[in-house]
Amino acid sequence: MRLGIAESPVFARAATHGVRRMPIVDVLRSHGRTVLLAAGTYLAISCMTSAITRNQVVSFILSVVACLFLILAGFPPATEFLSKLTRESWIADSVAALSGITHFEQFQKGVLGSRDVIFFLSLIGFSLFTTGVILRGHRAG
Repeated sequence: MRLGIAESPVFARAATHGVRRMPIVDVLRSHGRTVLLAAGTYLAISCMTSAITRNQVVSFILSVVACLFLILAGFPPATEFLSKLTRESWIADSVAALSGITHFEQFQKGVLGSRDVIFFLSLIGFSLFTTGVILRGHRAG
């Protein structure tokens, strides 16, 4: 919620540019939506790691590592290293498909693709579902 409020100047700027019919409108709107999707994904992952552990420091470290993996998995040097390490290109391609970087490429152009939105929403849904399962397990026993 706070992030949406923090991004409101971006939407206000997009609205004022929209009156002038400038092409930056789509880029700014896409940027705001991208930030909200990425922040929602990282917050959902943080909730999941918080449910896994009882220690806040361990939860923070786990969530930073998981979010860093989502960012760096599609980074070209990382995929090249993985393909050299495993000598199988499909493994590197599969890991790169899990990265947020590969899904940000269309957002950088101002295009809000359904495939990319579904990726982020499915990560959010999976993380929150897993959080609920973990919390129910803690309550039960």
